[in-house]
Amino acid sequence: MFLRDWNRRYGAVPVSMTHDILELWVPNPVNKRAEAWALACEHHAYCSDNVTQYAGTVSRLAYVLWKAPYWYFWWD
Repeated sequence: MFLRDWNRRYGAVPVSMTHDILELWVPNPVNKRAEAWALACEHHAYCSDNVTQYAGTVSRLAYVLWKAPYWYFWWD
């Protein structure tokens, strides 16, 4: 559900996948800060490790996602 929606909204497509990593190329990245925060909440729901083991907070993840052409997910 998330991947299909992110593809529709941002053009996100998988470019790499392993048993615990997913990388997406995002040709139309989020460019508004409020939208980046909402997207960070979605990313946290999809892969909580992005916050708990990488960014530290949803706000920090939002900053990372703002205008980012690649998204990275890692499950521990």
